[in-house]
Amino acid sequence: MFFSFLYFICFLLANNDPLLTINNVNYNYNDFYAFYPKQQWAVADSIKREEVYSNFIKRHLCILEAKNIGLNRGPNFRIKSNNSLRQLLVNETYEQLVAIPLIDKKTIENAKTFAKKEALVKHILIGHVGAQLRSKQTRSIDEALILSLDVFDQFNNGALFEELAEKYSDDPGVQKNSGTIGWVGWGQTVPEFEK
Repeated sequence: MFFSFLYFICFLLANNDPLLTINNVNYNYNDFYAFYPKQQWAVADSIKREEVYSNFIKRHLCILEAKNIGLNRGPNFRIKSNNSLRQLLVNETYEQLVAIPLIDKKTIENAKTFAKKEALVKHILIGHVGAQLRSKQTRSIDEALILSLDVFDQFNNGALFEELAEKYSDDPGVQKNSGTIGWVGWGQTVPEFEK
């Protein structure tokens, strides 16, 4: 069988007939020699020739399959691909030369750890004089801390979070959401709250 295979290859290479036909696509010896130089073919042993010819067939089968599933596109596809590649290079360069030197390592480690995580966030906002809230606050920072600890104790002793939020929170949206902000991902809030 091996010799018949070798004879078949030699016969096809000696003729001007197609070397190989796959799905009505003909490949001649010029196609083959573009894949594997004629000088190397001439000195290759039979095992090497069989391997090279088999690889030639596999390669062209892969090319045809890629075309069948739409991986061959026109010039616009190539332009978009090149533009995407350039943008990736620009982004990576910016990250390495500008962003990373400005961001501390702990923040980067936290981002890598938590970037794909989300948390269901509920809060009770307790304001004080000097806090940046829409409504004017009259309680001191010490009073705000004492109230915060009291609310925390009430929650730990079984009080419903929603009721505590509606009673104590200075968040203007508390009457609509009972203190529930929703699902929040890393980087969507200010760093102090994120911690």
